[in-house]
Formats: sequence, structure tokens, C-alpha cells
Amino acid sequence: FYPGYKGKAKVVEDALIIRFDLNLFQAMMKNEEKEQVSVEDVEMSDIEAAIFSSLMIKGETSGLDLPSLPDIAMRISKAASSDDADINKISKIMLNDPVLCARVIQYANSAQYAGLTATKTISEAMQRLGLRIVKHIAMSYAVSEVFKHPSKILKNEVERLYQHSMFIAVLSYLFAKRYTKLEPEYALLIGLVHEIGIIPILSFMLSHSEAEIDEGELDSISDKLIKMISSFLLNKWGFDDELVQIIDEGVDYERYGNEKADYSDLISVAHWCHTRFVNNSSENLPEIDQIPAFRKLGIEYLTNEEFEDIVNESKKTASSLHQLLG
Repeated sequence: FYPGYKGKAKVVEDALIIRFDLNLFQAMMKNEEKEQVSVEDVEMSDIEAAIFSSLMIKGETSGLDLPSLPDIAMRISKAASSDDADINKISKIMLNDPVLCARVIQYANSAQYAGLTATKTISEAMQRLGLRIVKHIAMSYAVSEVFKHPSKILKNEVERLYQHSMFIAVLSYLFAKRYTKLEPEYALLIGLVHEIGIIPILSFMLSHSEAEIDEGELDSISDKLIKMISSFLLNKWGFDDELVQIIDEGVDYERYGNEKADYSDLISVAHWCHTRFVNNSSENLPEIDQIPAFRKLGIEYLTNEEFEDIVNESKKTASSLHQLLG
């Protein structure tokens, strides 16, 4: 931390030398004071610590190797969140991206929102859907673009991640729509981004390995690190604090939270169903009566057949949404 300091160290036995970046350290301390947050100790393996520190430094110095969210989506999100949000103003912004316009119009004409007549313009679509839903659709579309990673070596892994995230997103959407008063489109967005941190982790591992990444190496990366990197990315992208907090909590089957079901409950239930009925695994999976989220959604008495019907419906919906989001 001392400019121009030139010191010497004589190492007489095995040692670990750690270099701290002064600018990064000071920036993090200022953020801590500004946000009034507390820092917790997290146990990590050597590889996890290396990944975390490298990605944090690159993120703070704008050197993170990850596609940016499309500018148009960020402008729509900001405009929709402002106090003077206006459909006409946002329509003009959206007209700069014909593909996104087409996606929103398609969504407005989909089965869940279709009216007596089809919407033909972006203004009509926005009138039918409302600003918040349009904002969530725009951000979901933007996130889907991030999954289109340029690396051929990572293509298969990222595609698997996208399929998994889309499935969790759709399950969360369906549970929200059927059993809660929560916003289904917001649940969809949360499901899409809940493990987005895996992409820069994969990029780091690939850049430090001569061979392709195998599943064993991926399994060695803890859920805690994935949540931390995901939250960090979403903060950098400007996602709202509520969503970042949900991602940071992650899947916690023992979590109770509030009396009413929330978005964290949706993600936990979706993960449980995916593990049980898609992966066909019940190893280390708690029973439904041990998971508060099922009771809060009022679905603790559904049969296996009823859960399987929802999962099968999710598979069909995921396919159509995949096409809709491009």
C-alpha cells in the first residue's frame, strides 16, 4: 500500500505471498461505508478464492470478460422505473430495436395475454401488458443475449446452463401464476439470472486450463461462490436490490422468510421439482413437509402426478419462450 516501496523478503520455508490491489481495496471500503453493509467470512478452496479475487478485480476495473447487457434494455429498464414513466416515451426507445419490439408484440399476443384482436404495434402491446411486464420482458431478452457466449469451447456448457435456467424460470413463472399474486414475469426474470455467475466462472477456468472443463471441476465450485459472483454481476448491471438479494439468498429449503410466499420460495420449489422430476434424483433432497416454501404456496398436498404435469407443461412452455426470447 506504500507507493514506491521496495522491500525484500527472505523465504525460509513454504509461504503464501498475497498482493492486495490498493485501488480495489479502497473502492470496496468506500462501498462498505456507503451501503452500510457488513462483511462475512466465507470459506473457499484455493481455486474458488483465485476465481473470486480475479473476477472481483476485473469487475471493478472494467476488465470482466462478459458481454454487456444490450443498451436498449437498460434504457427501457431505467425509463420504466422512473417516477415519470410514460408508455409513449418507452415506445420510442423500443422502436430502436425492431427485434425486441417483435418479441414484446408476440408476447402480448401469446395465449396468456391475447385479447379479442391481435396487437400490431408496440404501443398497443405495451397498453395490454403494462410497463412493469414490458420491463421484465426486455430484461429477460437482454439476459438471453448474454447466454450467447462467443467461445466455441464454452458453447455446450453455456447452452446447458441456459436450458437449466430457462426451465427454473418457467417453473417459477407457472407456480407464481397459479398459486400466488406475485408477478409471473418477474419470477421468470429471476429464474433466468439466478446462476448467471457461472458464465464468468467458466471463462476464468477455461483461461487457466489447457484442457476442456469437465463436470467434476464444475461440481467443485460451491453454490455460495456462484451466488456471490451472480449478485456481483447483477449489481454491476444495475438490477434492482430486491432481485439481487433474492439471488444472494439462493436455494434454501429450510428458509421460512415471511408468512406469504415470495420469489425466493418460487426458486426453491422450482429447483426441488427440477431435481426430483427432471434429474430423477431424491438424494439429499428433503421431503416436501420439511420445506416451508411448499406450504406457503399451498401446494404441499399435490401428488407426484400433479407435479409431473406441471413439469411437463414447463418443458413445452420453456421451448416456446426460448424461441420468443431468441
